[in-house]
Amino acid sequence: MKYRAEITTREQLSAALAISAFEYIYAPMEFLSAKTQGKRRIIAVPPVFPGGKEPQFAAVLRKLKQAGFKGALAHTLGHIELIKSAGLNPHGGFRLNITNSLAQKQYEELGLADGIFSLELSFKSMMTLERKIPAGIMAYGRLPLMIMRRCPVRDDKLCGKSGCYSLTDRLGNKLQTYCRLGEVEVLNPVPLVLNNCSEVPADFCVVRFAAGEKVREKPVSERFTRGLYGKI
Repeated sequence: MKYRAEITTREQLSAALAISAFEYIYAPMEFLSAKTQGKRRIIAVPPVFPGGKEPQFAAVLRKLKQAGFKGALAHTLGHIELIKSAGLNPHGGFRLNITNSLAQKQYEELGLADGIFSLELSFKSMMTLERKIPAGIMAYGRLPLMIMRRCPVRDDKLCGKSGCYSLTDRLGNKLQTYCRLGEVEVLNPVPLVLNNCSEVPADFCVVRFAAGEKVREKPVSERFTRGLYGKI
């Protein structure tokens, strides 16, 4: 089984690159430049919602291509063409919602280098899905409960910070936010954890580190969820 890391802070990038077990590292594109080390192992991550700034973000991706980067993460159908127009290879993210063989075939025809199974797909369904490219699974991380354009913590303004804990749900859980480039994710207070990735029907596992988390090959957590992977 191969492993990949998704990081959310600048400090985490160097830590992830130092772990040889990570085949690739998904890193926010604003952290990257010609001076960044380990370019061939880094997949640039654009924002989920460009917000009318597609030409601006495409220009950033073109500069990364010229600097030696090879690929970028596609959150949506629109991202695929945006990434390809910059000369980079599109890698599919879990937001593409790949849940069946027909969707998988269409994404392959659009040029995905690899993809990540939908979070709503069970292990049983993964085993029956036909594919010709590598497929991964989210194996660890505080995954987004919702995504919005304004920070609910900072008076509905773009705060540009990650790791706020001022939101509390009805059960008393503190909710962390992840803010970047005009969008905000409200993260699940309980991380997804799959302890044994060797048994999952995928080619690679992705571990996603929130702000304040230490980058490690096999993260641990006292509280966790198994997600929907075990459903029928």
